[in-house]
Amino acid sequence: MAYKRILFSVLLCMMLMLITTAVALAAEDNDFSNETCLQCHGAKNFSVEREGKTIPLYVDIEKFQQSTHGTNLCTSCHANIDSIPHKNVVYDEKLAAEIAEECETCHGDVNAEYRSSVHGQLEAKGESTALCADCHGTHGIRKKEDPESLIHRNNITNTCTKCHDEEVKESYAESFHGKAVNLGSSNAATCVSCHTGHKILGPEDPKSTVSKENLPETCAKCHFKAQPNYAKGIEHWTFEPTGPGAPMYWTLKFFTWLTIMTVTLLVIHIELELVRKYKEAKEGQDNQH
Repeated sequence: MAYKRILFSVLLCMMLMLITTAVALAAEDNDFSNETCLQCHGAKNFSVEREGKTIPLYVDIEKFQQSTHGTNLCTSCHANIDSIPHKNVVYDEKLAAEIAEECETCHGDVNAEYRSSVHGQLEAKGESTALCADCHGTHGIRKKEDPESLIHRNNITNTCTKCHDEEVKESYAESFHGKAVNLGSSNAATCVSCHTGHKILGPEDPKSTVSKENLPETCAKCHFKAQPNYAKGIEHWTFEPTGPGAPMYWTLKFFTWLTIMTVTLLVIHIELELVRKYKEAKEGQDNQH
């Protein structure tokens, strides 16, 4: 009997060891620590070919650690990763949309504002639009007070004009606000000063910060006692012969030609005066002889 009990105990211990080893191996196979992820994504040349273009998959660990999410696990955002190599991988806009859904896990209040915005409405329709990563970045997200942040006041215009380019970018750059920001002003209005960051709505929406009803209140954040007639002003205009920018366009043209004509007449006057003095000097020399 003693022999059987000893044999049973040995077999039981061996089974427990095998089970423990199997669990440990399974855990190792599903180890999604940042160190495990960086074994591949920490390589600078790590990339994948997709639809004829190279998609870089490298993550700069130093920039990530310095970011506002630097202490997070990779799987905090990439929550659908459950195997290595990864299955059902998506890229570009589909990946950005997946990550945007994960952002809601921590940033629920902000996400609710985004969903009600013009960007969120387009995203709900499946149309191409700005998602979280387009404005905030991915692995190097920093607080808005950080000069390296994509949404820092000195960088926000470039961030917004990745999508809102051409006329919007040109008109803002020509405006007083745009020029003041470019010259280093710390309190001149940027895009988000008027349009906000997440709950952006078109001017035709009565809830928009730039609707006619709300514009005076929006302007009053910077301009003390902003009057209702502020809503009549036009911020985004360009120097064109027709449209809202026409008065400024023709005023600029007038003073440009006025300056050219004034300088031209002044030069002619100086040249004629020099010719007269030259002739007088020459006549004086002739009379002496």
